[in-house]
Amino acid sequence: MRHSPLRYSLRRSLAAFIAVATTLAVADASLAQERKLRLGVMRIAAMATPYVAKEQGFFKKHGLDVELVPIRSGAEGIQAMQGGNVDATLAIPSFAMAANERRFDLVMVYQNELAHDSPPDSGGMLVRKDSPIQSLKDLAGRTVAVNALHAQEAVSAQFLLRKAGLSKDQVKYVEAPHPTLGDLLMRGQADAVVTIDPFTTMIRERGGRVIAWQYAEAVPSQPIGTFWSKRAWADRNVELIEAFTTAMDEAITWVNADPVRTQGVVAEFTKLPADIVKAMPMIVWSSKIDLARWTEMIAMLKTMGEIQDDHKPQEYFHSVVMRRLGQKG
Repeated sequence: MRHSPLRYSLRRSLAAFIAVATTLAVADASLAQERKLRLGVMRIAAMATPYVAKEQGFFKKHGLDVELVPIRSGAEGIQAMQGGNVDATLAIPSFAMAANERRFDLVMVYQNELAHDSPPDSGGMLVRKDSPIQSLKDLAGRTVAVNALHAQEAVSAQFLLRKAGLSKDQVKYVEAPHPTLGDLLMRGQADAVVTIDPFTTMIRERGGRVIAWQYAEAVPSQPIGTFWSKRAWADRNVELIEAFTTAMDEAITWVNADPVRTQGVVAEFTKLPADIVKAMPMIVWSSKIDLARWTEMIAMLKTMGEIQDDHKPQEYFHSVVMRRLGQKG
């Protein structure tokens, strides 16, 4: 039996329609399967990696729909996580470790950034160029401004002062937001400031002089940029964390491959002037964990009274991180 041309054409059109509809349905299902992750991030150079992972499609490639939620500090990120506003957050290790001793139950799910192994670094203790202060010992009886006394950059600076023979009560500390530290220094309201990039570089450009690079000199290559979540949430979302880890590894590879290109991305993400970004020491993006450096950092935090008990680094790592280390978690 022969089919009429009209009937044949209709059948072909119907088949084509079904094929397109099936394709769209599969695409919709794929989108529906994307797992949502609300990630607390600061608008700083080190956070170029999650920005790249989102903009370059690495998160999407691994089935993640990631919302980058702005935070102003690691402490604020932890508070947001406790309140259920983010699932995981950037936090410098000192904040998260101290929080755990206050009965928080946080785990590190990804290491993003290290300090440099030698100066210059992103964290600096600065005085004015015309200051008579030439060494850390000269800070006895002086005022030092910090963003937060318990932040890791401040603790690292205090650790260096202790090694130089100064106790905490020999130095007067005042707290102020990072963006205001340069003004305090230049107006003479502080004899020295402890800060991090881009503020370290910006203060140097204004006439500041570095007398110590607290991260690199206190514990070279210490972990300073890490992502944390609640342990209970992490245990319920192991596959999501694994996908996040893989996507972030790809982002780190991307930013490390072309420093000039990455400087442009950092300027785009942070909204900093390109000349400031070019003058900054490049971030050390690395997910490779050095247990010896973690151990040294923990010892420093205990020495300075930020944590009270002895801890091993593995206590803070989620099982996904432990498996990447080749250890049971």
